Amino acid sequence: MTSDSERSEVWPTALRLAGTLVALGLLAYLLVQLGWREFLDALAQIPWTAFVLALTMVAVSRIAGVSRWYFLLRSAQVVVPWRRAFVLTFASLFASNFLPTTVGGDVIRIAGVGQVESRRRTAYVTSVFADRIVGLLGMAMALPFGVGLLIAYVQGAAAGSLLPLTGVALGGSWLSRIRARLRRVAQAVLESLSLWKQNPASIFWAFASTWVIMLGRFGSIWVLLHALDQSISLGTIAGLWSFTYFVTLVPISINGLGLQELSMTFIYVALGGVTTASILPTAILVRVMDTLVSVPGALMLPQSLTWSRRRTIGMDDEL
Repeated sequence: MTSDSERSEVWPTALRLAGTLVALGLLAYLLVQLGWREFLDALAQIPWTAFVLALTMVAVSRIAGVSRWYFLLRSAQVVVPWRRAFVLTFASLFASNFLPTTVGGDVIRIAGVGQVESRRRTAYVTSVFADRIVGLLGMAMALPFGVGLLIAYVQGAAAGSLLPLTGVALGGSWLSRIRARLRRVAQAVLESLSLWKQNPASIFWAFASTWVIMLGRFGSIWVLLHALDQSISLGTIAGLWSFTYFVTLVPISINGLGLQELSMTFIYVALGGVTTASILPTAILVRVMDTLVSVPGALMLPQSLTWSRRRTIGMDDEL
């Protein structure tokens, strides 16, 4: 007989699997509506030099992600060589392509440090959470670049009675629940970053790394869209991607598969005025580039799992 705890673990996974299948089905429908010929023509329009440049930007973005986590580790007095942080991060990125959550790869980073004494282990685990929080806060900084476009879209939709319906749906108790949830999130953020409040320099470098991460992402999209003759500013791309990023965090898809491509297509078409024929191939190429950059992690995964069986971090300090 299946216990309640087992059912509670199976249900979210089943939901994400179902969400992934639905999102991929809708994505396939968009591709059919667009037409395979037009889709392939758009891909052929992108010079290989532009794709390589965009791929390089994504790779730089991922390496900056290693540095962000490394700074947070060092500031928490967890001495981990940069190469170890690099291996664990890329192994985590590769594993995230298959694990059933958007943060599942973090398990690889946590396991890779091995068994350490209690204080350092707590700092290490917290550093992974803090790494996520700094990323979220950094991406939130890009939201203002897209707020104007969102307001214009909502005002345009008001004529179709979308705004009054939204107002009813979010009235009364719903607003109270949202405010309560935001307060809990803010409290969790402050608690997670309390370990680093005595070392503001580390927070500065972590946020600096975050901006390198984001600029790599924004720049890669800019290169692809401009290769497809779409005139869109880097700031607009930043604001619209931030919306896509936060939508993708909704845990209804495996690693945001399908959900990211659908939300990116809708947001860039509706708010940014980009054509479907340009953004749909770009959204799929974003996924392809992320996967290609994470491939080295497949070679590093066995080593990271081996480290998880070591007794102390010091056994690998020579790395």
